Amino acid sequence: MEYSKELFSTQILEAARNFGGDVALKTWPEGKSMSFEELRKNAYKFSKLLQSYDVNKGEIVCVAIPNSIEYVITFLGCAIIGGAIAGFSPQSKKEEISTYLSRTKAKVLVVSEDSEIQHDSYGPKFKVL
Repeated sequence: MEYSKELFSTQILEAARNFGGDVALKTWPEGKSMSFEELRKNAYKFSKLLQSYDVNKGEIVCVAIPNSIEYVITFLGCAIIGGAIAGFSPQSKKEEISTYLSRTKAKVLVVSEDSEIQHDSYGPKFKVL
């Protein structure tokens, strides 16, 4: 089997051009879905948001969200700008999160809307998106 030398994120974004309105992602049991084109648009929108927080190529974004469509958007948005994600459990304790943020030297922490993780808990350096 031969593997593509293109980045995975590039392959997904290219698929958006080829499969536009087809379903790219679907959640279970909610049944929420997103087309390839919607995924592409949301990923680029998120990449612009990251850039507005001065996240650049080679930098790390910490992600503490459940497996979801939003996780995929976050991954692709980071990949578009050449960033990397460092994921951890949304149920992590404050001490674990502080250690993780310190070790990764992340600029941004992404959490879900209903997360109990608070921006001010980790100092002004961190932006919770």
